[in-house]
Amino acid sequence: MRTEHLTAKQIFDQSRKATVLIISEHGGATPKLSTESKPSQQPASQSIVDFVKAFVESGNSGSTANLVDFYAAKVNYFDHGWVDRDFIATDVANYRKRWPIRRYSIISGPDVVRAPGQDMHSATYRIWFEVQSPEKRREGIASDKLLISQIGDRFFISAINQTIEKTLPSVSQSTPKPLPTPAKPTSASKGQRPGNAEASAAMNRLQDALGRPRVKGGVRYDPKTDTYNWIGPKTGKRMSLPASDFLSDVGPYLY
Repeated sequence: MRTEHLTAKQIFDQSRKATVLIISEHGGATPKLSTESKPSQQPASQSIVDFVKAFVESGNSGSTANLVDFYAAKVNYFDHGWVDRDFIATDVANYRKRWPIRRYSIISGPDVVRAPGQDMHSATYRIWFEVQSPEKRREGIASDKLLISQIGDRFFISAINQTIEKTLPSVSQSTPKPLPTPAKPTSASKGQRPGNAEASAAMNRLQDALGRPRVKGGVRYDPKTDTYNWIGPKTGKRMSLPASDFLSDVGPYLY
């Protein structure tokens, strides 16, 4: 039996229509992909949200092909106009040579709406990014907008644009320092979630790092809904995130 290695995009596509079982090679077993097709129960908008999250996460990997696989054959690509996948592969490879260490995390969205055209959707979201080379480091916040086409039960990025909202001053350095790894959601019970004081301190450290005002009144954990809640320091509106998303964002700042 032939061993099949799947990219993140392929895993995403397969998981929406079939049961995927991947067994570690260290266990001596060959990865298997079931042939039993199951109709997706997710609405299109939720499937696109999952697609966007997988796309952003692929930017943290070291594989250029892994990221390029999310794009359509022709893409309206940032300020370059219409390009093909070969152009994108070259552009991504050059960017990764310039910034060999990268980390991206969604801080709001994705918000998905139908776009003009058959089976077209628009997705917008904001990310916190940090990139690093042996000489310097750069971080900030950006807003991304994707135009996503659907072909059958698969999604592809047909257009992408980005607006940099804020960047912190570049920091020169003689040797690269590893980026902090965010806390990943675990199967820990809700009673093990960080308390209000710890969550508030971590949130304010993140706000300080981004050059944004601190949260007034602190962050409160609601065990009934398993969410963290606070009042937006600029808007004055109530903000809420599922605990897993909140901990993914503020994880590096939990001391």
